Formats: sequence, C-alpha cells, structure tokens
Amino acid sequence: MDFSFRRKPRDGVEQEQYVALLDQVKNITLGPLFDRRIWSLENSGEFSVASVRKMIDDKMLSDVAIKTRWIKSIPIKVNVHAWKVRIDSLPTRLNISRRGMDIDSIMCPICDNGVESSSHLFFSCHMVREIIRKITRWWDVTYMEMYSYEDWLSWLVNLRLSSKHKQVLEGVFYVMWRHLWSYRNKKIFDSKSPSWAMIFEDVVSRSYHWCRFRCKASFSWNDWLKSPYLVSLVSDSKKVELNENMETEGLGCNLEEEMETQNSCEDCQNVKEASSSNEFLIFDDELVMEGSKKWEMSACGYFVGYRMYMQELNYHLYRMWKKFGLKHTLNNGNAIFVFKFNNSQGLQIVIESGP
Repeated sequence: MDFSFRRKPRDGVEQEQYVALLDQVKNITLGPLFDRRIWSLENSGEFSVASVRKMIDDKMLSDVAIKTRWIKSIPIKVNVHAWKVRIDSLPTRLNISRRGMDIDSIMCPICDNGVESSSHLFFSCHMVREIIRKITRWWDVTYMEMYSYEDWLSWLVNLRLSSKHKQVLEGVFYVMWRHLWSYRNKKIFDSKSPSWAMIFEDVVSRSYHWCRFRCKASFSWNDWLKSPYLVSLVSDSKKVELNENMETEGLGCNLEEEMETQNSCEDCQNVKEASSSNEFLIFDDELVMEGSKKWEMSACGYFVGYRMYMQELNYHLYRMWKKFGLKHTLNNGNAIFVFKFNNSQGLQIVIESGP
C-alpha cells in the first residue's frame, strides 16, 4: 500500500484513515487476473433481470402468510375474483368510503342490515348464509357460520373430503362469490332488480359445466345433482359419451327442488304420495314462473354428424347470430345446446331462417 500513493499520508485524520484502510485490505490477496464486474445477486456472478425483480419484490411487496389458491376447474376470471375476496380489494362500499369517496350509504345492498365489507357480503350476510346452507346440504357436509375468509378456509381444510373433491367444492364457492358480486352490481346499477331465487340454481349449473369439461371427467349431470362429493374426477382422454338423460328437463327446471326430493330432505314438503308406489312432484307456481321467465328467449339445438368444440361453436354462432341478439350458449352435457337471446324478435328470425 505504501507504493500505491504519490505521497505518504499526513498525520492526523489522513493517518487514521490510512490505518483503517490497511485493516480493511490486509487479508485480501489479489490474483494475477484482469479486473471484472461481479453481480452479487447471482451465484454465477452474471447479471439477470430475474434477480433484480426478486430484489425489488422483496423490498417493496409485503409478505403474505397464505399462498394464492388457484382452482384449475374454473376460469381465470373467477380465480382472480376469489383472490380479490381474500385480500379485500373489491370496491365494496366500505372500501370506497375508506378511500375518501362520498357515497350515499355504506350499508349492504342485499340485506340492508350491515356495513358492506367483503366479510359481510360473502360470509356473514344472513341472505348469503342461506345459499351457503344450501351448498352444504347439497354436498352433505357440516354447516358452520362464517364471518371472514379465514373462517371459511379453516372450515374447508377440516372437511372430511378427498383433496380433489375439496378443490371442486372450493371452486363451487368461488362461483358463488362471483354470482353474488354480479347480483350486487345489478341490484345497485340496473333499473330492474335481479332475481335472488335463481342464484343457487345458477351456481349449481355453472359450476357443473366448468368442472365437468375443464376436469375432463366423466361424471353426469344426475351424479352432480345427487352426490357431487362422490363423482369421479379421473380424467378420461377418450371423453366418454354420457348416456343418461337429464331428469331435470333441461337447464330451466328448479335445481333446488329436485335435489331436495332426491335426497329426501326434511325441508321438502312438495312431494305428496298418491299411492304406495307412485309419487307426484308439485312445483311452487312462483318458482315455475321464475324459471320460465329466465328461459323464455332461448332455443335448443344439437348436431347431426360432425360435432364442434365449444370454442369453435361460439365463434361461428356469434359471427352469424350476434346481430340477432345472441347472448350466450350453454351445453347441458348431452350434446344439447341452449342458445339465449336478448330479444324475442331476433330469436324468432333465427328459428324461422335456421342456421
């Protein structure tokens, strides 16, 4: 070090700094190599964008104790919505008020009996709990009152179900949360109030189609209604054709009434015995009217010969019928398709002119 400077250090501060420098470098041995840059965030010494991103994330993002839960049997948008429920990032009235926005009320628009937070809207609202009771009765699992996402997750983890069936049940709850949020938005912003009685039916129907075809499993509609906790979730590469017909007479029947009848629930009082071997199912007129209104602008169809994939079918149908008010297409699992329209005039044109 004595030969590294043009002059010797002066006494005082310079001498103290020089002694401190000697203490720092006395254990360093330089090899006969050229100088080069070393990236300390990688063991190889080479720069990488991934190491920079990881360092920034570690410094800026907060630690999360629970990993993000992802259910493959339902679409990405539903998983993202469930993730927002968990981290409480949905624009509920309470969250909007906390951000300084002036709103008329922070009460729950569904029950009007509590502050609209994520915990209240999806777990503790007494009207939402009725739907949760129906789901637990449908899946034959123990019902427990929940007040937050953590309570729900603890309840789900402790259920006596296989891991695959727990994932499917978790997906059903994700679908329910999505429908609840959609119902809440329509109730606030639409001029016509939506039907609360149809939410559970929509959850059962929509979750069946997503789980059935995304899992590529071979369980039928009837199995899904009677005992979803027993359905086979083994992938079938050959896509076995279902031979059982849907006893519910299409997607427009009342799913809740049928399941309660098939499972012999104590709450079902619509079954009256006419003899020792015959039973008649008497539907409530109000429920029948609700179901009829939901499917009054719909048409059914099926393929003769060549069958398209759902994505290919949607592409061609929207190209041909979007101008007539085609809303969306549903598949009931037996190669029968239901086409819903926005207006009766467009539906009549499609029926008369054909595809």
